[in-house]
Amino acid sequence: MKTRATQLILFKILMSITVYSNAQTVSDYENLSLNADSYWEGSDLSQGFNSGNAFFTNTFDLTWGGYWSEGFAYSNMKDSTTAGFTNLYSARTASGYYNSANYAIGMDAAVIHLKNAAKGGIVNGMYVTNSTYAAISMLQGDAIGKQFGSIYGANGDIDGTQGKDWYKLSITGFYNNAPINDTVDFYLADYRFSNASQNYIVTTWEWVNLESLGNLDSLIFHLSSSDNGDWGMNTPGYFCVDDFTTMDSPLLVENHFKKNLFAFYPNPAGDQLNVSFTSSNYTFISIRDLAGRELFKENIENTDKYKINVSGYPSGAYIIEVSNSDHFIERTIFIKN
Repeated sequence: MKTRATQLILFKILMSITVYSNAQTVSDYENLSLNADSYWEGSDLSQGFNSGNAFFTNTFDLTWGGYWSEGFAYSNMKDSTTAGFTNLYSARTASGYYNSANYAIGMDAAVIHLKNAAKGGIVNGMYVTNSTYAAISMLQGDAIGKQFGSIYGANGDIDGTQGKDWYKLSITGFYNNAPINDTVDFYLADYRFSNASQNYIVTTWEWVNLESLGNLDSLIFHLSSSDNGDWGMNTPGYFCVDDFTTMDSPLLVENHFKKNLFAFYPNPAGDQLNVSFTSSNYTFISIRDLAGRELFKENIENTDKYKINVSGYPSGAYIIEVSNSDHFIERTIFIKN
């Protein structure tokens, strides 16, 4: 079995890369026409919709009067307070990312096919949040889904979770018609913290970085939860997406240690991380944990030195990443004592 030190060394070699792209396309869904406070669920049987360099698949089942049964829908609904299935097409944020109008809603096993310049290239990531339906169900409980944090299921029986509930979005994909080996996980809710004040249900738009998946032709999204019953997952299986962003070029890898375009000290770090740059062309600096969650991001234009307060970070390994307006990204690892 590899030691922790060996794992960190291997991870450092893997992550200490430079990625460069000539173009970037954002699927923001604003190209899709909707009446005010409405949605599209596929009843025109078009089997999906295009935005940016991506096709978002959809299946509309004509039985039982017709209903959205697979894939994605899109919406500009603003209802962040009404509980239940009748409010299926609303985001908990009451708008798209950065108060934009339109956003997409996905369900388990939803698929995105990349097209044009994006096909076979890198997906930078996307913004994700909960649907109103899922968020309120987890917060309050309903006839099927439990209240997260409770030791009881919706049926009133002790469910064995001890209140350590979670709701997870997992993203993987395909390249050259073969499944890739990597998955990115993002917790839409997590009640497993020893300090209950850290428990959360996502109610804001959060960036999910997907660059680690490598070159892709398509992506597939899976939902899972700690709350399950005889018929599967009890938590409403929906999530919302905005600004799905493709790099529109394959992954290009260069050796970070030959570039040395930024440096930092001390490593391991105590309360403060000092960063210096050999170029003033960088626009952003960010820190992520090893699960890819963004913990810090700041604009650093026209800056050659920067200090980051890391005193509140738990001990462990973190990814420090810098980027510029041409989507050039350099990243490496630092250790927090």
